[in-house]
Amino acid sequence: MAGTSKIVTTALALFGLLLSSASASSDSLTPEQEKKLSEQIDGIASDLSTYLAKDDNRALLAEQIAQHKYVMALRGFLAVAATKAGDDQGEDLFNLAVKVNEGEDLMKEFGLAVPRFDIKLPVKTHREAVKETREVYVAAVPLTDERETRSVTVFGPGDRQMSLDPKAPPDVPTCVVGPAERESLEPTPPLETSEEPGDEKNPRRVDDYVGVPWIRITDESEGWTCGDPEIYVRLKFWIWNYNMWVFINSKVNLYGVNDAHTWYWLGELGYNSMYRNLLSNDWKYITYEVWEEDSGAHGADDYLGSTVINWKNLPYNGYSQSNFGNGSMMVDRD
Repeated sequence: MAGTSKIVTTALALFGLLLSSASASSDSLTPEQEKKLSEQIDGIASDLSTYLAKDDNRALLAEQIAQHKYVMALRGFLAVAATKAGDDQGEDLFNLAVKVNEGEDLMKEFGLAVPRFDIKLPVKTHREAVKETREVYVAAVPLTDERETRSVTVFGPGDRQMSLDPKAPPDVPTCVVGPAERESLEPTPPLETSEEPGDEKNPRRVDDYVGVPWIRITDESEGWTCGDPEIYVRLKFWIWNYNMWVFINSKVNLYGVNDAHTWYWLGELGYNSMYRNLLSNDWKYITYEVWEEDSGAHGADDYLGSTVINWKNLPYNGYSQSNFGNGSMMVDRD
């Protein structure tokens, strides 16, 4: 196919995908392990709530978590807090750090992929309010499957403990403590968005390509304690190399894909790793698997759907659409 000077572009639409398909308890933790780790998280959240009862400490939280794009390692926040603490808070912070270390040791013992506690402000309306509020709640992340979670344990000033609706965040700004959902905490650059997928920005008609220039999700059904979904795609295909077939399984992180019903532009050809230059010695099929990363908290990522492109049989112009499970795919070939 090389040399025909055509570009194959693919817009992948994930229709009705539930981002909570993996079960924390059944996929990785035994009931005894889940209970033990949940008790540790509750203790951490309660102590952190006591710490945040003071104005200066809430201001420090607001400053630090904003600098880290509203999610950071709890251990890192406590390290900064220790440098700002007065004599009356040193022992309390030390005891809290001990609980964090004990909890992370438990996660290592239980085999969680990312044995780290994170602190985050997942609700967008809380991110500005936390700078001015005199009250902050601390929620302990439930370890149960979201479909089975009936309440979220939240701690407030004065040693208050409450059970809140997992589907509706409280009006009071609430930070969330729990196992990390993804390994890297590096902030992702913003992606260009659109109500409808557009054309290639600067198509390069020099070879044959198949790829995903636009993507959207249509159900951001993670609970409010989880924040944005962590979407990634696995590209799977075979290539003929050195007189043998070699299987390629590459991972492309799309952490900037957050809001439902919004198309995200993934970048120009040549910079977008979702593209594949299809040479004549490649196998004619390429598979796109879409996942939501939960390996840190749940021990297993959530499989959202996949599609297989037979790139040698794609139409030469116009759009075609193929359905796959919970999603569909639009192909535009010029």
